[in-house]
Amino acid sequence: MQSEILALMNRQDEEDVLSSILFNLMAHCKQPLSEIMDMPLPLVWKLLDIIKKQNDEIEKNSRRKI
Repeated sequence: MQSEILALMNRQDEEDVLSSILFNLMAHCKQPLSEIMDMPLPLVWKLLDIIKKQNDEIEKNSRRKI
């Protein structure tokens, strides 16, 4: 599982990966840290996938407007 997270975030430092995951969930889902830490991992994966797809769509749309 840890290697999947590292691959997902494309980083080598575990602390940066965890910080990035927590920040993304707190910022995009408006959830406090205590609730995020209690989330089951499949839900975390699903939310990160949704966030990634939204960010990709935003980036794609912003490239079209230029």
